[in-house]
Amino acid sequence: MKRWLSKFSGLNNRVAGTRIDYDPNNGVSCLSEAVNIDIDESRRISRRRGMTATALTTPCHSLFYKNGVGLVVSNDTLYGVDRGFNLTTIRDELELNAKMYYCYVNGQVYYSNNFQNGFVEDNINYDWIARPYVGIDTYKAFSSPPLCTLIEYHSSRLYIVVGNKTIVYSEPFAFSWFNLASNYLMFSSEITMIASVGTGIYISDATGVYFYFGKSPKSFEIQKVSSSPAIAGTMVKTQGKFINRGVDGEVPVWTATDGIYVGEVNGTVTNLTKDFLMLPSGSGIEGCAVVDETRKKYITSIIS
Repeated sequence: MKRWLSKFSGLNNRVAGTRIDYDPNNGVSCLSEAVNIDIDESRRISRRRGMTATALTTPCHSLFYKNGVGLVVSNDTLYGVDRGFNLTTIRDELELNAKMYYCYVNGQVYYSNNFQNGFVEDNINYDWIARPYVGIDTYKAFSSPPLCTLIEYHSSRLYIVVGNKTIVYSEPFAFSWFNLASNYLMFSSEITMIASVGTGIYISDATGVYFYFGKSPKSFEIQKVSSSPAIAGTMVKTQGKFINRGVDGEVPVWTATDGIYVGEVNGTVTNLTKDFLMLPSGSGIEGCAVVDETRKKYITSIIS
């Protein structure tokens, strides 16, 4: 007798397909393999939507969008991109094929590809450099931001990853002033993620994920919250309500080799897929990710 299989809890590659739970009334509970399919909140399976051609046909990378500001890199040029996929040239003569990193703060987008940096406001490029100091006398020496990769805003400062293993942070409310002699955090291995949740910062290197609780670098309380490092490029932020687990506020979601994680504002980390999902492991792994909040989906692609 034929029976339609109507409900699935998702992908499960931790057990052999022949050992996945089966119910005579509902069929199998999980999928051992899944290609181009979606599973909605009612656990109904459907074919994944196809792609729609846009007016943007040039090869692109490093796409960014937040609060109505869209940016993308094509060849050696940084463009602004609108909802109609129309491009506005912002800066050219960039390093070819260099991944761009971004951070949005109050209408400005700070960017760096480890070869050039700057910030964008209203589709106009500005130099990201330290202006002459004006204020009370100080012994501090302020420098322009060094070239970097990851950029994150936390409690009035910008935190930037320099040389893979160092995080340098700006002066409060002065995102172009960096005291390189003292304002830095050192790590023993490559930093793959930095994500602020207001109450603290999640930082991952090859040894795991750490939560730096506090507003000021001088008073951080550090706790290791996961032994599984975040895969570079897989962290995105979304509203906790889309997780459907009582999570509040804007939170980071990331992928590690043993599952997909969410970090809450109190430093609690949960592996959402620990019983079902195993991902590629090894060196040189990186990925990319987006959140589709309309359909409540976190979508990631891993390259090993």
